[in-house]
Amino acid sequence: MRLAAGMSIPPGLNATLAGSAARAMPEGLEATLAGFAARAIPPGLEATLAGFAARAIPPGLEATLAGFAARAMPEGLEATLAGFAARAMPEGLDATLAGFAARAIPPGLEATLAGFAARAMPEGLDATLAGFAAQIASEWQLLDPPNWPEGAAWTDMCDLITDTGWSLIHVPRPQVITALLKAAPADRDDVLLSYAAEVVVDCRSALGAVDMSAVSHLVDALEQALDAFEAGLAIPAQAAAASVLTDVINRVLGLTFPAAVKQLNEDPDEVPMAYARFWLVASTIPRALTRFHCQTGDEVPDHFNRHAVAHTVDRRQYTKLNALVGLMLATGLVREVTEDVEAKLLQSAR
Repeated sequence: MRLAAGMSIPPGLNATLAGSAARAMPEGLEATLAGFAARAIPPGLEATLAGFAARAIPPGLEATLAGFAARAMPEGLEATLAGFAARAMPEGLDATLAGFAARAIPPGLEATLAGFAARAMPEGLDATLAGFAAQIASEWQLLDPPNWPEGAAWTDMCDLITDTGWSLIHVPRPQVITALLKAAPADRDDVLLSYAAEVVVDCRSALGAVDMSAVSHLVDALEQALDAFEAGLAIPAQAAAASVLTDVINRVLGLTFPAAVKQLNEDPDEVPMAYARFWLVASTIPRALTRFHCQTGDEVPDHFNRHAVAHTVDRRQYTKLNALVGLMLATGLVREVTEDVEAKLLQSAR
């Protein structure tokens, strides 16, 4: 043993180490180890292991493993694996891993998995699920606004309503909506105005379907607003549309303006299916109730706004486009509110 300068082996340690090296193996241990090495494989184990090795890979597993092999290695994993590969394998682990690699699926498991795959759906469940799916499809079909183009996706229509801030329920006709869906966002104002005459006809048609005396004054006001718009009088048309909107919010829905903004800004994912269509109409109301204060320097909104209509005659607010958008909102809202009441009355009468 080499010691640092000035150090010496403690007394007696040298003799102790020498004695340990000279000690013989404990009695019987050598024979025990030799016996372990000479022991034969237990009866039947060799055949069992051979059977595991001969079993085929279950159908589909080979393709699955090939898919895993083809997957890109995560960043940094290659270097990590290379590091592992360079490390010396612990004694005996090589043989152990080789044994695992040779083992197939345990007996019976292959048949069990195949049985699960082949199991039929419990009796009646297939028909139950089919009926449930048909009911949901029927509910959604009833919710589809009658003026939407056939096959129009709800996601596309919700995006269009959100992007423009326009109510597109009950009015306008499918042809106009299709044109709006195809138009670039910057061109949508011009596209809508190009169909102004058709939108007026569609508003009259939607109002003609309202048959409730409780809202007849709203229908009359909107009819006169449409007459004014057709005569080229956008200001009175827009003012009447804003007044109808105010009446529906305060008197029909029983909401103050702040309450309307809060309640109608609900997350669409939280809206029950039965109210999805009403929400599509009502979701455009908060934009029409955006507050501003001219006396503190706020600009008058250039989109249809109930407060700007009531408290200013600013040219940025009173436009042909805003008058048309206001008429669409007021008409769609009156029609949807009365249709919802009619549906509830019919349901309670059953």
